Amino acid sequence: MKKISLIITSVIASAFLVFLVFLFLKHYGPRKEIMDTMRKFSALMEIENLQIKGWESENPRWQINASNATMKEKDYVVLKNVTSGCIYNDYQEKILNSLTAEKADVRLRRKQVELFGVTGVFISNAFNNSGLIQIKAGVLSYNERDKKISFYNDIVIEQGTKYIKANLCNIENMSERIRFYNGFQFRSEDVSVNGQELIFNMKDDYIEMRGNLNVIQNDIGGMDGENSSSFKLNCNELLYSKKEDKDSMNFSGKIKLVSQGNVIKAKRGSYWGYKQQLLLDGDVSVAFGDPENIITKGNSVITKNSLLKGLRIFVDTKRKNMNIAGPLTFTQPGLEISALTGFYDFKANRLYLTNSVEIKHNEKLLKCKKVIIDIVTGTFEATGQIYTKITI
Repeated sequence: MKKISLIITSVIASAFLVFLVFLFLKHYGPRKEIMDTMRKFSALMEIENLQIKGWESENPRWQINASNATMKEKDYVVLKNVTSGCIYNDYQEKILNSLTAEKADVRLRRKQVELFGVTGVFISNAFNNSGLIQIKAGVLSYNERDKKISFYNDIVIEQGTKYIKANLCNIENMSERIRFYNGFQFRSEDVSVNGQELIFNMKDDYIEMRGNLNVIQNDIGGMDGENSSSFKLNCNELLYSKKEDKDSMNFSGKIKLVSQGNVIKAKRGSYWGYKQQLLLDGDVSVAFGDPENIITKGNSVITKNSLLKGLRIFVDTKRKNMNIAGPLTFTQPGLEISALTGFYDFKANRLYLTNSVEIKHNEKLLKCKKVIIDIVTGTFEATGQIYTKITI
């Protein structure tokens, strides 16, 4: 009888443990009265090789598979060695998949999950043909109540040759946008950007950046040397998009562009990488020559004070030239030239000003159709129906 009694007791204990495990796995299920019963137990519980799901009514919100789980408190579960997992949107579609992590904290009452040392894949229907978006972060936090997904610490998001690094970001609209705060680094094949805020829009396939942006464009065959046309750009806002392998950028706000020692300023601009063309608009100015390396060749009078102003500039980095729309002026100490149009040859370092040209130099006035300025030697040549006036 004692032996039979021990067997019966063992069976009851095993059934009771299975019952507790069942309650734990059904934590977020519609049977809230079961969860209320489970919370009355204060003893610690440890489970191996399990799958746990979070629910909202009858709809799944997240799922985690882990090697080990321990209930530390009534409303606190620790999962170790997360082998796989996913998070769903409102349409029961996975938006984060293939999640792995060193551990996860599940706060039952708060309906919050935090994964530490996490990796995963971001899924967006709009990006099916653009390659997987890989995610790594120190922490992933998901709050079921406000449907907020946040990443913290050492974040790296990669897609093909592009990547973004940051320390804080949120996934908004449950799948459409990733927003980075408090500083970021963006890199693609030939563009790198540092700034304060970045929005990665999955639906419309563009990247928007804001806040003291530093942009570097490298090695595209143009102005700096024979085989490259790198430039540095500072601005407040930038919109980067790439469709059908055609990349473009629109930027605005205190634009400053440095290329081949020349400093260009404007209010607005656009760059088409696949065309290697740049357009700058709004009170455009070009300061010729690097202030730290002033040209002093021969009898040059070209200094860092040489300044060209116009309405619009169009730069073709492939052909290594620049068109300037006026009215425009070119000034340096003792010299002022005005015209309606201009053209600059980066290879020859020559500036061509045409249409209604007026030259004021040392109290002299010279009118002509065209003037050619050699930026290296500092000389200029006037041609076509020359009229001169000398004040004595």
